[in-house]
Amino acid sequence: MKNLLNKLNTQKISDIIKVLLEINKKILSEYQLYICGKTIIPLEVETYYYNQKIFADPYVHRNDLQKNRFGQLYFHRAGQSKDSALKYGKLCGCDICLSNSEDFYFGLLIRSAKIDKQIITGPQKLAQQIATNKNYREMEKAVVLKHNSNNNLSKYAPFNTIRYGLNLAKDTCFYNLSLRSIASLKIKGIKQKENTARQFLQNIPSEKRAEVSKEIIGYNLKTN
Repeated sequence: MKNLLNKLNTQKISDIIKVLLEINKKILSEYQLYICGKTIIPLEVETYYYNQKIFADPYVHRNDLQKNRFGQLYFHRAGQSKDSALKYGKLCGCDICLSNSEDFYFGLLIRSAKIDKQIITGPQKLAQQIATNKNYREMEKAVVLKHNSNNNLSKYAPFNTIRYGLNLAKDTCFYNLSLRSIASLKIKGIKQKENTARQFLQNIPSEKRAEVSKEIIGYNLKTN
């Protein structure tokens, strides 16, 4: 992982995006979280990386807890200070901090995961499940990301698409980047999974699309 983080120093945005997607894939296939006795396997993640000089993504919170805290949790705050109030309701969520430097922010939002064999979809539900009856500030102190191959990717995965729920008016360029990665499109509750499947199937020869569609989403999805 450290080698991939070092590659983010490139000046080319296209290369940064490629590295970020490599990191997403690595998290989905080779890492788990261990939190208060629970094993959490990421199934859907979104990248939020910010470097003022080369990749100023306006959708990144830029909270103090999103930099130089590799492997630790960040529960979403209403401001940029680590002491800012916690966000609640639809705005709440939980990131894995992947930044190992004061030079950049990097939070990987966990949108869906398997917790002790139960699949939970949606960042709000997931954050609430992780922090249930726990002191979230204490939980943020521990390094919870561990390398442990989970072999969780389905065939053809991960499936990459645009991040969900962002405000298009804020920035059309970063809005349209495919920085959300999904381990399987057969998971119930995944947002916009048919659109993601259609996007993927466009790169499959037309005579094979029906077969591949059944493999990735479970049924023959019309692409026209």
